[in-house]
Amino acid sequence: MRLCVGLEGKYHKVFFDNLFTTMELLKTLREKKILSTGTLRKNRLLGAENILAEDKSMKRRGEFSYTTSQCDVTVVKWNDNSFVHTASTFAGVEPLSYVERWDKKEKAKVNVTRPFAIEIYNQHMGGVDLTDFLVSCYRHNLKQKKWYLRIFFHFLNLAISNSWVIYRWLEEGSPLDLLAFRSSVATALIGKGLSLGSKKSRGRPSSSQAVPPAKLSRLQPPATLRKNLSLGHFPEKKEQKNASRCRSMACPKRCRYMCGVCQVYLCPECFADYHQ
Repeated sequence: MRLCVGLEGKYHKVFFDNLFTTMELLKTLREKKILSTGTLRKNRLLGAENILAEDKSMKRRGEFSYTTSQCDVTVVKWNDNSFVHTASTFAGVEPLSYVERWDKKEKAKVNVTRPFAIEIYNQHMGGVDLTDFLVSCYRHNLKQKKWYLRIFFHFLNLAISNSWVIYRWLEEGSPLDLLAFRSSVATALIGKGLSLGSKKSRGRPSSSQAVPPAKLSRLQPPATLRKNLSLGHFPEKKEQKNASRCRSMACPKRCRYMCGVCQVYLCPECFADYHQ
C-alpha cells in the first residue's frame, strides 16, 4: 500500500508476484480505484479452491478454471508445467491466446491455451522474473549460522545483476556476459581490499615469532576500467605526508597524484601511457 501512494483514483494497473498478493490487498486497492494483478499462493485462496476445478480433472496442459468473487476479484487456475493461480481486479479469462510449449510425447512444440490474466501478468512481470533468474544463476553456497550474512550476499548478488543489465544498455559492441562481468567486479573488489590492507593497521603489535607477511605486489585495476577513456581519468593531488610509489611498472618514482577513477598513484608524466 505504501508503494502505491499517489496512484489513488487514477485506475492505474499494478502487478506483483505471490509474495505480496492476497485477496484483501486486491480488494483494498480496488476500493482506492487502483487495478491490480498478481500470482496467488494456494494457502491464500480463501475458499476459492472449493469452487475451482480439482487438479485431477485438469490433466491436460492448457486447461483452466476460474471464479469471480462479489468484490470483483477474478481467480484463474491454469495448468502449465504446474498449476498456476492468478488473482486480478481487471483481467479474466478472455480473450484467450496461445503459447508454444514443448511436448515430450510428440517431441515437438504445441500450442497451449493461455487465459488473458496469465498473458498480461507475464507481459508486465518480465523484469522481476528476469532478476530472480539472474540471481539464481550464480547463487552463493555459503553455509553459516549468522543469518544476516545470507541477506548481505543476496543483496550483493542482486546489485551485480542489476549493474550488468545497465552495463549491457550502455556498452557498445560485444559486452561481457554475466560470468565475465562478475569476475571483473570480483577482481576489482579484491584489488581494492588488498590495497587498503597494505596500510599500517592500528592495535597491538604482533609478536616477534610471528611469520612476516609476504610483500604485496603492485596491484593494477582491470584493463576494462583502466583503458576506458570515456570515464574521465583525471589526476587528483593528495595532501599526504609521504609520497606513494607510482603504479606504472616502468617508473620507480614516488608521487602524490592519484587517478580519480582507477584509484592508483601515478606520476603526471606516466598518466597518459598508463591508460593506453
